[in-house]
Amino acid sequence: MKEIEIIINGKAMSVTEPIRLQQLIEQLEINKGKFAVDINGKIIPKSEYQTYDIREHDNIEIVVAVGGG
Repeated sequence: MKEIEIIINGKAMSVTEPIRLQQLIEQLEINKGKFAVDINGKIIPKSEYQTYDIREHDNIEIVVAVGGG
């Protein structure tokens, strides 16, 4: 296992490889509510979170839906 650098919402972060997207979401303690994940300009479907491998230098944007009106 080795440390890799990724960018999450504009901030550099180190994680231990191998890591799947679902594991990263759990580590970040993201609310189970509605959110979307974009990696390198591509929206990742929730159905792929368990199998999507995070790679070094991935640029990840996590957008959480906020209710209101």
